[in-house]
Amino acid sequence: MYSSFYAAAVGAMGQQAKLDVVSNNLANINTAGYKAKVGAFQDLMYYNLNNFRGDETSIQAGTGIRLEKADTNFNPVGFEITEREYDFAIRTEGFFMLQNPANGEITYTRNGRFSLSQRGDEFYLVNDSGKLVLDRNQNPIRLTGNVSEGEEPGLSAQPAVYDFRIKNGMQNVGDNEYMPVEKNGEPVLTEELALQRALEMSGTDLAMDLVRMIESQRAFSYALKMVQNVKGIPFVNVGNYGRVAPKKPGKERARFDNNLYCDDEETKEFQELMGLGLECIYQTTPEEPA
Repeated sequence: MYSSFYAAAVGAMGQQAKLDVVSNNLANINTAGYKAKVGAFQDLMYYNLNNFRGDETSIQAGTGIRLEKADTNFNPVGFEITEREYDFAIRTEGFFMLQNPANGEITYTRNGRFSLSQRGDEFYLVNDSGKLVLDRNQNPIRLTGNVSEGEEPGLSAQPAVYDFRIKNGMQNVGDNEYMPVEKNGEPVLTEELALQRALEMSGTDLAMDLVRMIESQRAFSYALKMVQNVKGIPFVNVGNYGRVAPKKPGKERARFDNNLYCDDEETKEFQELMGLGLECIYQTTPEEPA
């Protein structure tokens, strides 16, 4: 019973984690440059049934699944024309390089929705979080041209596009930004020229994520039904669920195949942890004749 309850509970938690990934994709369906994520699951430990000597048997049972990671799909998608002067879209692979003006931290994004922000006497190109956009020389891009003197305003440089040979495992730091880890290596400057007055659309596949959502909801519901069914199993028929271990005439207590008595402290702690709320049921045996 414990293994069935545990596998169902872990399965429900795994489907909840999958729903969290899908809901995050759907919430960002209109976020420019967003890259969708797909949950990757891993089986937990298997154990052998009818294993009396520690040997491997032909019948095995699992103990559930867990969400191992959420893979990000960095493949480029289509773009839309916005006619906003400071919107940029990357048509192939790569990222814009950003710098946090507070601590100099470097992050990367595919979202090219930029604007101007005044710092001191100059205006700089920044993203929605206020981080500076860097050029090919990794310098902040600023606005040039003195309007008061009749000069046409423009940018000091175009946003540079950097890429990584290995993008798998990049750390998502929020706000649609990423940081490389050790295996990603150093950023490589590409010859890609970002398309101005356009934005890359969200990478969320609405149809596929809706299918994943329905699939997870049903699996989550089935797992909870299994938890409820296992929780409601009474300990009356000891012959079906365990063995009767004689204690003394008058009462016997149920013992299960894992050698735990139903009134042991360890078993009670497990029941309390899992919310079973089950009581130990004794069987009464007739007194032996004198």
